Amino acid sequence: MFTKLVLSVLSLLLLLLVLPTGEASAGTYVVQYGDTLWDLGIRFYRDYDAWKLIWEANPAIGNPHWIYPGDVLLIPAYGGQVQTVTMSTSTMTTSEAILPRLRVETAGMVAVDPVVPQGYIVDADAEEEHDVADESMFTGDLVHIDRGTTHGYDLDSVFHVLKRCEQVHHPDTGEYIGDLIRVAGVCRIVDAGSESSVALIEHCYQPIVVGDFLVDYEPASAVWVNTETVLPSLSAWVIGIQDPDMDDAYVAEVIYLDKGYNDDLRPGDIFCAYRYGDVQSSPGDDSVLTLDVPIAEVIVVTTESTTSAALVSGNVTGNLLQVGDRVHLVRRQQS
Repeated sequence: MFTKLVLSVLSLLLLLLVLPTGEASAGTYVVQYGDTLWDLGIRFYRDYDAWKLIWEANPAIGNPHWIYPGDVLLIPAYGGQVQTVTMSTSTMTTSEAILPRLRVETAGMVAVDPVVPQGYIVDADAEEEHDVADESMFTGDLVHIDRGTTHGYDLDSVFHVLKRCEQVHHPDTGEYIGDLIRVAGVCRIVDAGSESSVALIEHCYQPIVVGDFLVDYEPASAVWVNTETVLPSLSAWVIGIQDPDMDDAYVAEVIYLDKGYNDDLRPGDIFCAYRYGDVQSSPGDDSVLTLDVPIAEVIVVTTESTTSAALVSGNVTGNLLQVGDRVHLVRRQQS
């Protein structure tokens, strides 16, 4: 229960929209929502292990897992000299919120086309004896993977850990759409062998188990909220929810829709989702079509050809979206 609570709190922190809090001067960086030292190491050095440089240069950070929006960090160069930092967010205004990179990377998807694994987790808790090894693994655990130098992977190769979950069928037609793919975490090889390696779980978003598969890590870009009206309205079905233990989509939850870029959806599109009205009989024996009811505001995070992942950014009423809901999506932003 404690582990699940910690993961939930961390997930909520990652789901927050980023609003710029200031600009960086040369050699410093102002922490934004969703930032981690690991991400900043990739951003400034293109090196997965360079977060340690930033941590060592900022002794006020007691725990490297916890940095906070508004913190001002010194960004050193490899040789110990202060690096000149160019902020990619310096031209943003406070009305231009973005979805942070981690929110995009962890959204998952309903895969219309098969996702080809680059490898698998084949053994749990490499640092423990088998009689005490846990079935589920989390941040800091070591795992055995079936990839090594003969497959083109070496020390510090980084992977996304994915889960192939339930098959998704269309709520209306019953037609098979694809497999729901959830992102469980990120791992990095710390001991490379020829046919297999030991990897450290550096980030965990859901419990990782033997059989979860690996794909090469590719950092995503932050998503800008689109301020241009490209699609006035759209009818869609909710075909999945990111959290496997939830029946309702609360704020900060990701839902999956049966519309994608073939339907002119693109990351950053923001909508109000209405539950369609239905036909009711009035006391006068007349049939009355009730009005659509607003449920939630959603922002498209990622798109496939015929599916998409969308973040529930706010509840409009006390109702919650559920799998199987047919919704009317109406644009919220103005040109």
